[in-house]
Amino acid sequence: MLDLVKRVGADVAAGPPPMVVAGARVRAPVVQREREYSPQTNQPCRWLHRDRSGERACPRAAFGYDGSMKTDLACGVVAMCVALGYTAAAHGVDEVTPVVEAPRPDERAALAAARPPAEALLPVVPCRVRDDLDVLFIGNSYTIAHDINLQVAKMADAAGLKLRTRRLALPGKNLEYHARRSKVRAALARRSWDFVVLQGQSLEPLRSPEAFRTSGSELAQMVWDAGATPIFFETWPRKEGHPIYRQKRRLSRGSPTAMYEAIHRAYAELALETSAELVPAGQAWMAMARRAPTVNLYDYDLHHPGRRGSYLNANLLFAHLTNVSPVGNVGEPQVRIEPDVAQMIQEIARATVRPECERVPESPPLGGARHERRWHTARGSR
Repeated sequence: MLDLVKRVGADVAAGPPPMVVAGARVRAPVVQREREYSPQTNQPCRWLHRDRSGERACPRAAFGYDGSMKTDLACGVVAMCVALGYTAAAHGVDEVTPVVEAPRPDERAALAAARPPAEALLPVVPCRVRDDLDVLFIGNSYTIAHDINLQVAKMADAAGLKLRTRRLALPGKNLEYHARRSKVRAALARRSWDFVVLQGQSLEPLRSPEAFRTSGSELAQMVWDAGATPIFFETWPRKEGHPIYRQKRRLSRGSPTAMYEAIHRAYAELALETSAELVPAGQAWMAMARRAPTVNLYDYDLHHPGRRGSYLNANLLFAHLTNVSPVGNVGEPQVRIEPDVAQMIQEIARATVRPECERVPESPPLGGARHERRWHTARGSR
């Protein structure tokens, strides 16, 4: 069979133009020729070759096929053999064996150096900074501690952003109280807010989960109807050693970790049901306890935020509201705190919220504004 292929290839080399080899494909030029007939079957055929006796014959006669679709298949196979035979005859080899050589190490290095990095092939999409915001804080003593709303506003000012805040908070009050409070309804109607931060009483989702869910949904709907976006600011567990873990094990779930999980689940489900945003403060407090267990975030009562705890909360809210990392952007702390602890708190806030922007852009991106002010006129719009 190999001898036949070689002879046919040599015969073709003197006739039609050679095959064009492009990569792994073999393409034959289109040659206009008169239709030939097989001397054996008197049937038309497309390829003629000389058999061992030198007589011209159709490939289908050699393989014993008639004029049918199978004939075209046989002719195609022989055409492939002709191409391979011509290649072998032209190069004087006995066997046709496809060989794929791997590039040498120096060639691989050259190809890698010439190849552009993956980042260069991706479109550059500038991050969006949320700027020029009006934010209303609704909550309790956790929201009041160390004037967290003023800390967030001063952080935004240090970053070159505008953020105006107002606070409606009373110690010990839960979401149900605020949902019934006329002052809250008046504040929502009197001013056009971008975001409204909602924080329930620290034990509310554990003590009365149904009321927490109902009141939270009602408040969120009020915020959506006012054209703003609700943000649930979850609370954190009591510190290890708090009497609640011994005296009220069923309420506290027996440990800070279990208490955090229950509170976080309640806030996350409420935010999902109401299409609201969520600031997972409890997650950041637990991460801080694991990373630096000697750094105390609590006040003397083991559950209100101390200076460091309020600074962590302010960084979380800044990152979520502005979409900018607090690391290196929020200026000096507004509370007395160690510089290395402040840096650690900023890093944990960034890892928790994961804002898109590492810094505020100095110039507007191509085709868009430098900052984005988000106005919401319908529930669920983003």
